[in-house]
Amino acid sequence: MKRLTLRGSPREMGAQYGAGARDEIKYSIESYQKIFQETVGMTWEESCKSALRWLPILQEKCPEIVDEMGALAEAAEVGFRDILALNLRSEIALTHYTDGCTSIGQCSGTDAFIAQNWDWMDSQSRSLLGLEVRQAGKPAFFIVAEAGIVGKYGFNERGVGVCLNAILCGACSTDKLPIHVALRKVLESGSYTEARKMLDDMGVASAANLLMADRSGKCASVEVSPRGNFDILPDHQGIVCHTNHLYANEATAVLKDHPSTNSFTRLERIRKLSAGSRPSFKGIRAMLSDRSDGDYSISRSCPPDVGPLDRISTLVTIVVDLVGLKAELSLGRPDLHPEVMSIALGPYV
Repeated sequence: MKRLTLRGSPREMGAQYGAGARDEIKYSIESYQKIFQETVGMTWEESCKSALRWLPILQEKCPEIVDEMGALAEAAEVGFRDILALNLRSEIALTHYTDGCTSIGQCSGTDAFIAQNWDWMDSQSRSLLGLEVRQAGKPAFFIVAEAGIVGKYGFNERGVGVCLNAILCGACSTDKLPIHVALRKVLESGSYTEARKMLDDMGVASAANLLMADRSGKCASVEVSPRGNFDILPDHQGIVCHTNHLYANEATAVLKDHPSTNSFTRLERIRKLSAGSRPSFKGIRAMLSDRSDGDYSISRSCPPDVGPLDRISTLVTIVVDLVGLKAELSLGRPDLHPEVMSIALGPYV
């Protein structure tokens, strides 16, 4: 996986991103052309036009991110609309189709960990990047991103971290932040409390779950949507888990989602595995390596003889220690014991 460090103004960072990942960005665009066509029945031109509906709210609320996307597109030698469409992937496709993932937060005593398996189409493994972003006046952060996208799951130097679970739900609004921009704004926050307030103030355009925590131990699984944001708090052991369906009572009262059966079985399994455990890199990685349900386990594999849209498997496993400002990251199914990379951010002073 290619890793880039982006520094400076929004346009400087966009230029560094576009030039440093030009091939991966072009591949990502080609890949999502197929994904949007096959999941939503939209051509790339139609997808780009749809993405433009969010440009006014982005220009109003996050003009610096629009500037970054513009410089990114120029340096990558692609159109601005192409980059905008990539960053609207959830609003374009995942209101009709869902990926998978299993997330866990464990905050007890002096420990604060978040972690997830990210399950998505095998083809997108070629577009994965590790981005360390250092911009003036905001916390430095690290994310794993699909090339061309400016926000994803990760952690920042203030000890704020976020994981993402997709939700298949048709609710969508063009006057709120796209999910991947909301993720970026979480990681530009100085605390869980600041990030949580931002989500309510700016709103989120489509449904998803953001499992968020900070080094103080504040943690929740926040089911975000254009109809409100709803918290699922940790249990008495400081543990909260989420997969790919809504289960906050307030959320299910106003939203209709369409989850796969394996979302429920994965949630039950991660709860069982985590009960009574103490957070650690080794322990959480073992949970995320579980294969008790075959292809549809927490560590997910592609079933044989399925079409391209069902070729979903675990692409990334990330475990983050928010107190130590360290993460462990691996590519592919964790039960296959891939190389584990260590990621560290210097402490905030």
